[in-house]
Amino acid sequence: MITPKFPELHDLAVDFCQRELTEDVNLSQYSKVFIAAETENDRPVSVEGVTGYVMRPDISLFRAISARATAKLHHRWHTFFADSGILGQEVLLYLSSKETPEQRCASWEEQLKAAQAIPADRFLIKVRAM
Repeated sequence: MITPKFPELHDLAVDFCQRELTEDVNLSQYSKVFIAAETENDRPVSVEGVTGYVMRPDISLFRAISARATAKLHHRWHTFFADSGILGQEVLLYLSSKETPEQRCASWEEQLKAAQAIPADRFLIKVRAM
C-alpha cells in the first residue's frame, strides 16, 4: 500500500484531477508528480495545477521493407518488452508525419491495427535550463 507523504496535498491534487481532467488519474502510477498549490500557514488549501511523468519506452526507429520483416520486428519488440516485465504497459512508437505512405514500413497499418495502437497526443520538447 502506498501512503502519500502529505495526505492533505494528495487529497487536494486528487480532487483537482477529478474536476479538471477528462480521464481518471492514479497519482501512484507516476514516477514523480509536481503540484502547484496555494498555501496558508504552510498548509495546502487549493491546487491550481498538477504535472507528472512516467518513464516509457519510445520506439523511435522502425523501418522494414517487407510485410514479413515488419511483422517479425513487431513481434520481437512485444516479446522483448513482455520479457522485461512491462507486459500490459504502454510504449510509444514514432511515425513521422513528414513521410509519405510509400516511405512507411510494409503493412504498417495492419500491424498498428493488430497492436490496437491509438494516437498518443504528444509533442516533442527539448529540455533546457530555465
